[in-house]
Order: sequence, then structure tokens, then C-alpha cells
Amino acid sequence: MLCLLAGCETHILTERTIEVVLSEKHPWHEASHHPLWYTLVYTDGKGGLEKRYLLPGTTRVKLSVARGKMTVIAAYPLSSLHPVAGFCHPGSENSISLCEENGSLADLLLNSYEKNHEAVENLQGNLLASLVGDASLVDGNALMVSLLNGEFAQSTMTVLQMLPVTLSDLPEGYWVPERNAQQAFWSQWGEAVDLQVRGGLQRWWNRERSLCLTLYADLTERRYLSSLAKAPLW
Repeated sequence: MLCLLAGCETHILTERTIEVVLSEKHPWHEASHHPLWYTLVYTDGKGGLEKRYLLPGTTRVKLSVARGKMTVIAAYPLSSLHPVAGFCHPGSENSISLCEENGSLADLLLNSYEKNHEAVENLQGNLLASLVGDASLVDGNALMVSLLNGEFAQSTMTVLQMLPVTLSDLPEGYWVPERNAQQAFWSQWGEAVDLQVRGGLQRWWNRERSLCLTLYADLTERRYLSSLAKAPLW
């Protein structure tokens, strides 16, 4: 187990120290038996984002976070894959476990933080996550507009259907998804593969051929784009 301390100096009146726990093993770690490195991103309570590099195998890291405000925390495998995430609230426990289910929502909040940090900091992230569910199955732009304008209501949120996708001419092999919630699949030369996919970017890794399949799905427009490239190294 590897533990890091990020942000050693804590101003006791305005900040507190928490421990962030990465307990979930990434599917590519499971398939390769090699842990991935992560980029940890979190809100700083001042309208900016802090970033930390986490060595492969890191499972715990201590952070200094703002008191009296929600802190959004996300750890991105290989800096850009689907994150595991969590939320630290005023008065919450000092140990925050990051999970895959919170990743899409946290990513939306982090991308909006610098535009309206006060609105994001005043949200109740855990409650919001329970209401929204998997944010890759909702219209992310509409969700963030309603949240930042203080107009969010679960009754007006539209949950989108997963998109059926047929992929042809994929190199053969076993394709491991970046999320536990995605489908892994086998492909054979000349055979089509049928999938049900979520919205946004998603990736699959073919270990035997060192390839990465990247797919972007727009659940509102009901369309997708896909590409193949060399798999990232770790």
C-alpha cells in the first residue's frame, strides 16, 4: 500500500486535512496485473483546481481542503480515463472513498468549477449523486445549466437511453472496458460486435494487440464516433 501526502501545510482556521481512499481496482489493472498511475484533481475553494500525480499503487493520499465548502475530488487513471470520484462536505468524515459511480458527475462539476465556483461549492454532492445517478446517462449540459442557475429539480431531469452500437472490422481479441459498468467483449475478424453504450467518451483496451478503442456517444443526438489507436503505456 502506498500513501502520499499532498499539500503538507494546513491553515487550521480555513482548511482541514482529509484522507482520500482509492479502493477500487481499475479493470485494466485487473487484466494486466499492473497498477495504473492517476492524476488527482480537486477544487481548491478559491475558484481554481489543484492537481497531483499519484504513483502506480497509491491507495491513500492526504489533502488539505477548504472548510465550510464542498470539495469535489476525482482521480483520473492515466490522466484522462474515466475517473473515480467523491465529495467532501463541511462536517463530513475525514476519510473520503472515491468510486466509479461518482466519476461522470464529478467530471461535470470540475469542468464547470472555474466558471461559477460558488454555485458548485454550495451543492450537496452526495445527495446530488443519489438523485442524478450515472451522469453519463443524462444531458450533462442541461444538468449543469440548471445546477449553476439554482433551478435543478429531479422531476425535470431526463434520463437518456443507452445507445445501441454496432462495430465492424475490429481486430480480433478481448476488449477490456475502462469502467466496470461497461461491457467487455470478444471480437473475431469479419464479425460485427453489438454494444449498448453510455454517453461521452469511453474506451476499451485490447491487451494482445496493444490497441485502444475510443468511442464517443451523444445520447441526445443518438449518434457516435469511434477510433482505434495504440494503447497507452503504464
